[in-house]
Amino acid sequence: MAQPQPQFIDVDDQNIASRLNEAQAASDTAWYRVAFAAANAVAPANTGGDYVVATYTVPANAFGSGKQQVQDIYISVAGKFAANNNSKRVKIIAGATNPVVGQAVSGGTVVADSGAQTTGANTGGFLLQTQILRVDASHQIAVVDGLIANVTHLGTAAPVDLTFADGAAITIAVTINNVTNASDASLQYFEVDALA
Repeated sequence: MAQPQPQFIDVDDQNIASRLNEAQAASDTAWYRVAFAAANAVAPANTGGDYVVATYTVPANAFGSGKQQVQDIYISVAGKFAANNNSKRVKIIAGATNPVVGQAVSGGTVVADSGAQTTGANTGGFLLQTQILRVDASHQIAVVDGLIANVTHLGTAAPVDLTFADGAAITIAVTINNVTNASDASLQYFEVDALA
């Protein structure tokens, strides 16, 4: 069965560089939405592994210290959990190797993780939010802003060190691991914003 694909709306026909150039003409700092998907629920067809349900690649040469380059990206994902005690888990992964929606994730670093949610009390939704902040030419820090399952705040995680070079493209993958039923957790919202 074919996997449903999230529909992305890029602010400038998938060309972040021209959008940032335009915005930085007055040398002011601003946030820009670079990827956005809100559609029907997307759940992996398979169970028992971290399967990609959405992905976005920050273009090569977007991150850097230049006036028109990204200093910080902010990632938000949200969706829903089924009303059961089955284990379900959602992750945001930076630097995954060629992620494909519907396939198991490979490589990368987990920058936000819901942890296994196994109680019927978690029958509402989930929200994961993280920022990747540029420190220098080959060092970023991922800071979790929010991990929420239903009405429970899951606390925060320690910052995660990343080592992407400024000129590298950075893939962002959202994964879901539904252990029992493919529909136990589903993604409904994915947004990536850039600060330049």
